[in-house]
Amino acid sequence: MRDLKRRALALLVATACSRADVPLATETPQIPSVICGNGVSPITAKITVGDTVRFTADICRASGPVRWSVSQTTVAEIDSVSGLLRARAVGSATVIAANVSDPNLKGIAAVEVLARP
Repeated sequence: MRDLKRRALALLVATACSRADVPLATETPQIPSVICGNGVSPITAKITVGDTVRFTADICRASGPVRWSVSQTTVAEIDSVSGLLRARAVGSATVIAANVSDPNLKGIAAVEVLARP
């Protein structure tokens, strides 16, 4: 689980650093202003094949809906409107919520899919 959190944080930082309007911190590290709180909830999820989990987003400066996607469609599929994810196969994936009007405003979460016991 610690590895999933570390990967989610690395993706968050990479996304924020790619934004031209996010200033670089000179002394104290700053949390990018494009994400409110965790941005996506839950920030990490561990589920078994066949199970579902619903993600929600809180993206700053976002007016309007978000669209959901997942990095590994063989591992999980997500409804692009509702954020309901279904685990398809063992593995890990990144869940992404992007604002419809400005896809550069996004939040992420990590999901790990385990085999059924």
